[in-house]
Amino acid sequence: MKKYIFLCVTYLLVSLTANAQIFNQDFESSTMLTDYVSNTPTAIQLSEVHTEPGVVASITNNALRIEKTDFLRTYFYRTPNPALTEAPTLLQFKFDFEVTNNSQDHPDNRREIPFYFGPTFAASGTSISTFHTRFGLGISATPGNFFLKILDNGSTKSTEFSGKQTITLIINNSGKDLNYTAPNESTETIGNDKWEIWVGNTKVFNEVSAKNKDLNLGSFKFQYNSFLPKAILDFDNIEMTALEEKEIEAGEKNLEHPRIW
Repeated sequence: MKKYIFLCVTYLLVSLTANAQIFNQDFESSTMLTDYVSNTPTAIQLSEVHTEPGVVASITNNALRIEKTDFLRTYFYRTPNPALTEAPTLLQFKFDFEVTNNSQDHPDNRREIPFYFGPTFAASGTSISTFHTRFGLGISATPGNFFLKILDNGSTKSTEFSGKQTITLIINNSGKDLNYTAPNESTETIGNDKWEIWVGNTKVFNEVSAKNKDLNLGSFKFQYNSFLPKAILDFDNIEMTALEEKEIEAGEKNLEHPRIW
């Protein structure tokens, strides 16, 4: 009987799984923007937050605030340095977002700010061949509203959302169909090299094809170009997590994952 119990306990330990959190920041530990940026970022730091005259980045109300009052560019990105030992294959990117002071007299009809996901990003511009997946975070002409947009494989635009919302992106680069637990607690299936995105508990886009399927994941970049609308953007509770499950050896107490540095 004792042998049987031991075998059962060992089996349970081997069956335990863990998700790897690659990045996690709630902007509550400091009001200094420089504390959240490094060329060799930890799991709570960005690689760079770039601003120019007429664009201010700050930590305001425990959030990363981007305030654009002129037609100049800004961006923030995170690329692991050193590189990840293994690229994630089922990626979740989640953040809280709110827009205020939307510019209603924007002279250009382009309103979508590209959010990129791929192997690496840098201060230089992002070309069409350097990312796996992207989506557009659109600044509405209606004060306080935003929308999402597919930037590749068509140009579908979502309905508009208002106030502070949680946005959840799921990307599958595993080579096979996978399941994940959605924000509404349902079990969803996503195909290989597809992405889906949610606002709150509502799925906005389903099974959208990735742009460059041969590229890996692990980094992100938000590129607020000069020609895009003026507004105040608040980002909070940013999380990047590898959802694929990894077995933990029996008796192992340290749940540190090789992707966390």
